[in-house]
Amino acid sequence: MYRMDAGKIEILVADDMADMQMLLGRILRELGCRRIAYASNGADAIEQARGHKFHLAFLDINMPKGNGLEVAKALKVNQPRCFCAIVSGENSADTVREALAAGARAYVLKPFSARKIAEVLEKYAASATVAPGSRASRIPVNCQRAADGKKLR
Repeated sequence: MYRMDAGKIEILVADDMADMQMLLGRILRELGCRRIAYASNGADAIEQARGHKFHLAFLDINMPKGNGLEVAKALKVNQPRCFCAIVSGENSADTVREALAAGARAYVLKPFSARKIAEVLEKYAASATVAPGSRASRIPVNCQRAADGKKLR
């Protein structure tokens, strides 16, 4: 298993539903993440990415002013190292293929669990280009607890 210092990961959460932003933000904080930015539409997400480097982005597909696929495409061009995870209630094979073609490297189906978000962090850690044994190559202990199915506080 890969590990990283989750408190140092710069994360963008883009979703037009405030309750989904709050839920995902709470789960990420419980997993040790502290640097989380929020956007309520695609245009805001792209604008934030112009002025800030993100390591990881959770993008809802259906948002006003630019959907999550458009944001993923923009991030792929402007921040190619940003790990994009699409978050959606759509579960069709075509949608998943579109997401992967847009540059997404993970697909999270709503409703999601803390365990699923922990799995995305693990996948990000496994893909991150870091020196072996460095602090940046470690996943927080909370991710392991979530992946084991234990309840997070």
